[in-house]
Amino acid sequence: MKIIHLHLLAALCVALLAPSAFSQSATDILSRTKLSGDFRFRYEFVEGKLVSTRRARPRIRYRLRTSTKVDERLTIGFGLTTSDNGSPRSPEVDLSGGLSPKSIYVERAYAEVKPCRDAKLLVGRHANVYEKTSLIWDSDVHLEGLSGIGTMKPTEKFEASLRGGWYMLEENSGGEDVQLLALQGTIEADEEDKLNLAFSLAYYDYLHIMGSEFLFDPRRSYGNSSLYATYDWPSTPDSAALYQYGTKFELVDALVRVGFPLGKLGVSLQANQVWNVANSPEKAWLVGADVEFPWFVKRASIGYDYRQIDGNAVVGAFTDSSPFGGQTAVQGHIVETVLPLTENIRFRYVFHAFDRWPSEVTNDYKGYVRHNLDFDFVIK
Repeated sequence: MKIIHLHLLAALCVALLAPSAFSQSATDILSRTKLSGDFRFRYEFVEGKLVSTRRARPRIRYRLRTSTKVDERLTIGFGLTTSDNGSPRSPEVDLSGGLSPKSIYVERAYAEVKPCRDAKLLVGRHANVYEKTSLIWDSDVHLEGLSGIGTMKPTEKFEASLRGGWYMLEENSGGEDVQLLALQGTIEADEEDKLNLAFSLAYYDYLHIMGSEFLFDPRRSYGNSSLYATYDWPSTPDSAALYQYGTKFELVDALVRVGFPLGKLGVSLQANQVWNVANSPEKAWLVGADVEFPWFVKRASIGYDYRQIDGNAVVGAFTDSSPFGGQTAVQGHIVETVLPLTENIRFRYVFHAFDRWPSEVTNDYKGYVRHNLDFDFVIK
């Protein structure tokens, strides 16, 4: 009987103390958790000589991200995003489908470990860690695998960093897995309020990609050549070769950025060159400029870039999703204006004018014209 009474007393104590302990634990976790995200409303209009039909559509994007600092060395992150079809580079969804609900996907799920002050490791699905433009990587593409970052800052004005990683692109049960190995070195010199200069050199090796199915959408090459084109005619090729990569991708990526003040303006210049050394002379390049200027809320900006991308210079499934719906073998211009309306609301207009490259060039850049009008609502 005494044992029963003791058990009842213990259960009563747990019942009384557990809510308090849980409350303290939850409060502690929340104090170490950051929440961020955004909502975008976009109106998109597409036309042009090489576009089969003019198209205008409203689209939305919603992203919600959290990160919890478990201790001084470990952070756990998680994020959700909208997407029409799970595309790695297009989280926008069309306002269409007879008022049907829209899909939500896991955008990121990762652990970040800091073994020391100047190094960190990320494992899982996480943000792109490499210095980049959108020639190789659309800004929405995340990486899946393992990334490492190490930095060295011998002086206040100079910093060097090394980034690298291994990523799984496609697991093939009946063949070789498509994987990516990456390595990038960056040096940056910063003379505060005078000049900022940064140079990055990267190497990306897409293992076993030749002969594998096109990534993400097995029926779309996004401008890359297929294995079908490599057959020695008039032999009869395998029809599956229509949907398999016909070349290797080993990319060398050089990026230079220069920033400096000009009166009340902030000026940034950049040049990016990519070579596919496994399929020479395939290459892509970009030059651009961005100018920040005072605005009644925060600072506004206007930017411009011109780019030219050969068909097999980069992997089409990951390059910028805007030119011709996100393809290679294009050349053209992008102009972007960002105007903050409040601390957490901004308006953005992006204009694209592209032609096919090198064929079907009209030289007036009216082959593909796209206008994006965005309102972004930011959660901080």
